[in-house]
Amino acid sequence: MKKELTPTTTKGELLQDENDKLKRLLHDLTPGGSEFYNDPEYCAKWVRESRQQHHYSLARQIVNLKNERQKLLDSNQKLLDALEQANKMMWDLRHSYCENEDGYLKDDAQGWDAEVDILVSETIKNAKNIQP
Repeated sequence: MKKELTPTTTKGELLQDENDKLKRLLHDLTPGGSEFYNDPEYCAKWVRESRQQHHYSLARQIVNLKNERQKLLDSNQKLLDALEQANKMMWDLRHSYCENEDGYLKDDAQGWDAEVDILVSETIKNAKNIQP
């Protein structure tokens, strides 16, 4: 409760009460302990340093998360490149082993060819949709 200026109180007493209240509030922001008692400068220093350490800790975590995300994106791109290379190799195999001289599929390769085309196409499509 705030003290009011009365004929029996002085401005100095009111200021002292306000000063004590502010010291208590500042002290309440610290973990307590005798090193903080009645030392508002040390309390303020501790609060400043504590907030700064918290800020730097969060900044480090953000940088680490961004770096990890970039690693995942790079890894995803490598996998996608490998899948596209595998797709090219499958098409090369198709042309080499499944087509006859006229460019048509050999009779025994038609079912295999369709299954491989679907599998490779779906795998590449799914890989492109992966977002870390």
